[in-house]
Amino acid sequence: MAGIARNIEIFNQAFRLAWPYLTDEETKRPNASRLLSEAIQRRLKLGMTDPVQIAAEAVVDARRRA
Repeated sequence: MAGIARNIEIFNQAFRLAWPYLTDEETKRPNASRLLSEAIQRRLKLGMTDPVQIAAEAVVDARRRA
């Protein structure tokens, strides 16, 4: 149970770090938050634990998929 709570905490931190780095145009897309969320989730499944690194890679990935 502690692992789930930790992953939620890391997810929230990574999302808050990543969101401001998307441009205004990118955040206006209807699927922007979903793309970012999925990118963060993929990294958590890989076992990454550093929210800064997760956020940086997720922004790049979300931009690539948009």
